[in-house]
Amino acid sequence: SRLTTPAEGIMQKVLTSSGGLSQGPCRSLSLLRKAKLHGYQMQAVQCMALLHKASCPLILADERSLGTRLQLVAFLAKLAVDDSNWGPHLLVAPTGRLLSWQRLLHTWCPGFKVTLYCGDEQA
Repeated sequence: SRLTTPAEGIMQKVLTSSGGLSQGPCRSLSLLRKAKLHGYQMQAVQCMALLHKASCPLILADERSLGTRLQLVAFLAKLAVDDSNWGPHLLVAPTGRLLSWQRLLHTWCPGFKVTLYCGDEQA
């Protein structure tokens, strides 16, 4: 038998537990405004939540435009609603994307406090 890493075990749990997927992120969706998650995005949010609870590191990358920004905002909403964890959280993005992130956060989660920081080239 093959040994699995904690992250692989969590992913397997997400993929095989159909009941928890539909119920997990839904409570936090009440915090989201003007946004609707697809089923695969809800699975991603649930996976992020399980990884977070297991203290596993997470890198979220988007190559296919599958709505990872919405998934990340939904995950932060889940932390706020389910765990009373309102932050602070650090999002790192290219300078050209900062205003877009700020606008999305204000649109989807107007209850979040957002502070932008633009470092210099050597920061």
